Amino acid sequence: MGLSTVRPAMPALLAAFLLAAFLLAAFLLAAFLLVGCSAETPSGTTGGPTSAPPAPTVATEGDLRLQAILLAEATRHIEAISDEDLTSRSTPIRRAAMRALARARDPRAVKALRHGLADEDGEVIAWAAYGLGDVCVGRREETTSALVAAAAALRSRSTVMAQGMISPAVALARALGRCGTLPAEQTLLALARDEGPFRVPAAHALGDVAKTRERLREDTYVGLLSLAEGDATHPPLPEALYPFSRVTHLTPSVVERTQEVALAALDRPGAGRIYAIEALAKVGEGAVERLAAVATDQAFTTEERVAAVQSLAKSPRAGQRALATVVKALAEELTPEAMLTSKTGLLLTALEALTVVKGLEATLGELAASPAAADASSARRRRLSWIRCTAAKILAERNFRDPRLRACDLDVAEADRAADPLAPSIGARAVVQAIGVDGTQLTGDRLKAWTSYAREGERRARQAALAMLVDHAEVKDSAEILLKALESKEPGLVATAAEVLTKRPLRGVKRELQNKDEGAAPAAASLHPGLKQALLDRLVPVGASEDLEALGAVIEAVGALRLEDAKNELLSRCKSPWVTIRDKTAKALAGVMGRGAPTCDQGDPMPPPVELDRLVPRTTTLTFETELGKLSLRLDPHLAPLAVTRAVTLAKNDFYDGMVVHRVVPAFVTQFGSPFADGYGGVPGLPPLPCETSPKPYVAGSVGVALAGRDTGSSQLFVTHRATPRLTGEYAILGQAEGPWDALIDGDVIQDVTVE
Repeated sequence: MGLSTVRPAMPALLAAFLLAAFLLAAFLLAAFLLVGCSAETPSGTTGGPTSAPPAPTVATEGDLRLQAILLAEATRHIEAISDEDLTSRSTPIRRAAMRALARARDPRAVKALRHGLADEDGEVIAWAAYGLGDVCVGRREETTSALVAAAAALRSRSTVMAQGMISPAVALARALGRCGTLPAEQTLLALARDEGPFRVPAAHALGDVAKTRERLREDTYVGLLSLAEGDATHPPLPEALYPFSRVTHLTPSVVERTQEVALAALDRPGAGRIYAIEALAKVGEGAVERLAAVATDQAFTTEERVAAVQSLAKSPRAGQRALATVVKALAEELTPEAMLTSKTGLLLTALEALTVVKGLEATLGELAASPAAADASSARRRRLSWIRCTAAKILAERNFRDPRLRACDLDVAEADRAADPLAPSIGARAVVQAIGVDGTQLTGDRLKAWTSYAREGERRARQAALAMLVDHAEVKDSAEILLKALESKEPGLVATAAEVLTKRPLRGVKRELQNKDEGAAPAAASLHPGLKQALLDRLVPVGASEDLEALGAVIEAVGALRLEDAKNELLSRCKSPWVTIRDKTAKALAGVMGRGAPTCDQGDPMPPPVELDRLVPRTTTLTFETELGKLSLRLDPHLAPLAVTRAVTLAKNDFYDGMVVHRVVPAFVTQFGSPFADGYGGVPGLPPLPCETSPKPYVAGSVGVALAGRDTGSSQLFVTHRATPRLTGEYAILGQAEGPWDALIDGDVIQDVTVE
């Protein structure tokens, strides 16, 4: 069944626009693909004088239809997907059409998606299931029934069906997990007991149920523990312990059994052993001794040891006592050679987890004063600075003037240590944390130091200082300080200031009216006039250079402040092509207008991405020259053609050269691509890309697109350090990374990128 019954009539102007955009994109794409198919030598030059000229190629009707469907997907124009596409005898066309509907996340496509569950092709079924999982809210029971029936039909097939790029078993299981109903939970447990392709994805999907509902049924826990343990005829399923890490609290009746099964699983090496470590975080203090042993045992992977440290941190008493022993052992283990590996992140994770320092003063003092060799590279000095500052911050507690803290960043000259703000990022951020440590008041000398960072400090330190205003009502100049940030050209500063106003609207009132009342939004007359105007100015469209994350934060602040003067601009934003902006605008309008506010459900067409006319036609390798050597990304355009094309194009144009790695979370991800090196921003002058998500599982080394909401991806990419089921379906996968990406650290530099 197609979409003919749900297509609204299009205005003539809109139809003409889309037709013109399609014809242009189709023509340019056909021309690009023809050029891309010419023979090339490994160096990228065309064949020599004796090479025969390429034979002329004419795009077929099927090729043109695939291009049209891709345009419909990129602009979220589901009306362009016809009944003929969904029932075509061409498998690629049916796959492309179902993918476009799935990625649109449009409730109007539900009937067509359900129809796709009965297709003969596995990838069509996978896209249909994935799309239904994304629009399950509001129709959970009927969607669950359709998915259960499709899973049963798939299990009953005696022949192996064509799967294409993604697995229908994975997609069906994860869709059931997103729906999160009781029948979905029961079905997933049955599928996990199966020996077929549903076994592992069903266990992962029960983690989705656990996250959505914060718990599982007791019989589900019991069944998962039996699967994790295995028996005489069935090998253990380590992934069965993954859902335990996703619940808020375990049912008391299964705590002891969970500890028993998870401890036994630690003796079985493999990619799923980390789930046993994470499950032990839920059993209380009974597993602390074993977790501490894992954290210090080099027979375990770094990711497993980090997970053990994180699990210890969740035990406030026994866990903290154990962490003292762990930190001492890890400090001894971190030799100069090991410092350039992921073990630096392991030690930093343990230090950050500490809340009790009794008995550790000597070890922390040694770490805070660790000397750098005279010939130490910038990479070694950076890692040493992180270790020194993290240890010094713990010792300093509230004393932001502590000499060890002031000297911790090796890039801070001795003559500059006493003055605020410090310029180097690592030291500046450490000092800011000490200034605003829990329980302090920003007054006197502390307020003066904080103000220097909040007004003009190093970018990351300044953002951290601004964010502290949420918890410090005593700062009377908050409106003026936030105003200066809102007037900045940097999206990170704008977003941080706006987020403060959203959480604490009274931070925007005039100085003479400041008080400690954290109640409702202030009256419009009490707002700082400059700050009010700055917010209104930020709502005015500025074209392709507009940063959606900063804009979204401003819209939320306007709603929290209930600025009636912003009503007209908000109403225009209600038609934004970007669903993230529409969602935030609808909430803001509800704050400003009350019950009469529009819902902002439908927006203007998304602009066709410029990448459509120059798509990368084949798998491409990006090689990154870093301070730790060469790392690479192998990007495959088949699942994410737009994102891969943008990344490759940016690499060819030297966008990533000299860029700072701004985020590394040990045992999770390494992220880069922010032009401001702070996690904000994308490509100047280019709008964000539509999400190209899929149910393809995230494994160790998967390359993903970072987001600040739906359809906001641009230049920022991340690399996973381990299998991460909770990311599956949420972020586009571009390909696979090679090399020790997990050894990088915040502040490392990408020196050069080559494209093969």
